[in-house]
Amino acid sequence: MRNFLVILSLLAVAGCENASIGTKTCPAADLQHLIGAPQGALDPVGYDPTRIAGPDDVVTMDYNPQRLDVRVDAGGRIVSITCG
Repeated sequence: MRNFLVILSLLAVAGCENASIGTKTCPAADLQHLIGAPQGALDPVGYDPTRIAGPDDVVTMDYNPQRLDVRVDAGGRIVSITCG
């Protein structure tokens, strides 16, 4: 019984820590002016998490509303900026 209570308390603490993750807001709407710019234009943004994918890159289909997703073309220019 004691082990069960210890495990239950650890799960409760882990749940509280994960709840704070949702407070970040993905800045994609504010970065639309960077479409057409070179990928290096994102460097000053410094947002985490950011996923940058090229035209032939394989990416997971998981959805993370806090993640900044950036697609670049073969020349390294930004094609789209979204959240997810």
